[in-house]
Amino acid sequence: MPHPEKPSYEDLAARVAELLAVVAEQAALIGALRAEVASLRRQAGRDSPDSSQPPSQDGPAAEARAKAGSRRARPARPQGGQKGHPGAGLQVAARPDETRVVEPGTCGGCGADLAGAPGRVASAVQVFDVPPAALTVTEYQMMRRTCGCGQVTTAAAPPGVTGGPACYGPGVADAAALLASTDVIGIERAADLMGALLKAPVSTGFVSRCLARLDAALTAAGSGDALKGALRAADVLGTDETPAPLTAAAASAEGCGNPHVYTVRTMNAYTGGGPDLIWYGAAGNRTKLPITGFGILDGYRGILVRDDCEPVPPMAQGQPPRPRPGQAAQAQGRPGLALRGPLRRARHEQRIGERHPRLQARRENQRLLAHPRDPPAPLPHPLLPGHRPQPRPPPSRRHPRRPPPQLLDAATPNMIN
Repeated sequence: MPHPEKPSYEDLAARVAELLAVVAEQAALIGALRAEVASLRRQAGRDSPDSSQPPSQDGPAAEARAKAGSRRARPARPQGGQKGHPGAGLQVAARPDETRVVEPGTCGGCGADLAGAPGRVASAVQVFDVPPAALTVTEYQMMRRTCGCGQVTTAAAPPGVTGGPACYGPGVADAAALLASTDVIGIERAADLMGALLKAPVSTGFVSRCLARLDAALTAAGSGDALKGALRAADVLGTDETPAPLTAAAASAEGCGNPHVYTVRTMNAYTGGGPDLIWYGAAGNRTKLPITGFGILDGYRGILVRDDCEPVPPMAQGQPPRPRPGQAAQAQGRPGLALRGPLRRARHEQRIGERHPRLQARRENQRLLAHPRDPPAPLPHPLLPGHRPQPRPPPSRRHPRRPPPQLLDAATPNMIN
C-alpha cells in the first residue's frame, strides 16, 4: 500500500489557522448563548416582590416560593401577650350611654315576619366610639342694663370668646393649639387636621394666633423660668441640636448665619422612670454666647449626656491624652468640660487607628519626636515591623505643578498695544 504524501508545513499552518478561526467563532457563540441563558434565568426568577413586575405576571415558581415562605416554622413562644403581662383593653360598661336592639327581621327558614314573636338577647357588644364631629353655633347676647341711678352697664363676653360678629370658641382654639404644639405637626398640617377630624376648617393664621396666645399665657405664668429651674436641679440631662432650615432672607439677617434648634431634657426614662421635662430653644449660631443665654447649662453640676458620648476606649501604650494649654484652667469646677474633651479625642484617635493604621503610626511618631522626655525611639510601623520611619520635613507651600513665578524687570517694555 503506498504511503500517503505528508502535508507540508504551509498546509499544516493553514489548517491550524482555520481551526483557530472555528474555535474563536464557537467561543463567541458560546459566550453569547451563556449571556442569553443568564438573562432568561433572571427573567424567569423575577417576580413582584423583588422587581417592578405586577403580581398578575408572576409565574408558578413565584407562587410556590410565596407559599413556601408563608409556611415558616413558628417560634416556640406563643404569639400575643406572654404570661404575666398585665395587658390593656376595653372594659364593659355597667351602664351604657345608649342601648339599641337589633332585630332579625324575617325568619331564616320560612321567611315569615318575626315582629311580635317571642325572643331573648342572644349576644351583646358594646362599641366605644366618638360622636360625629360637628360645629355647634352658640349666640351670646350681651345685655345692656340701665340702673336706677342712671348708670348703663353692658355685660362682658364670656371667657374665650374674642372678636365678632362670628368667631371660633375656646374648644376649637384649644384643639388647634394642642395639634400645632405636639411633636412635628406644623401649622399647615394642624389646620388640615382640624378640618378633617373636627369639621372645623380653620386657617393657618388662626392656628398661629392660638400658638401666640398660648405662648403669652405660659410666659405670664412664669412656666419658662420654672422649667429651666427644674432642669438645672436634675441630676442627669440630655442635650441635642439640629440645623434649622430658613429662607435666604432670614438666614442673611445679622447673627443668624448658622441657625440651630436646641433641646434640653431630663433622662428619667433611663434613670428612675417617670415623666420627662423637655425644653426647646433656637439660636442664630452655635457660639457660646447664645447657648449661655439660655440660662440652663451655664454652671450645671450634674451629668450631661450628649449624642456623641461614648465609652472610654483603651488608650494606646497606656498613655492618657495630653491636655491642651489652658484646658485645665477652663475645666476647673466644671466636670462636664473636664471629661468631654479627653473622651472625644480618645474616641477620635481610636477611629483613626482602626481605619488608617499608617496615619496613626505617623501621628504617634510625631508626638514622640515633639516630647523628648518620652521614649526616644519611634514606634515601629504597624504594617512593616522592621521599618523605622523618620520625621518628614514640612511640605513646601508651593503647588507641585505650578511653575515658579517669573519676576518682570521694571524696564521690560509693555506687551499690551
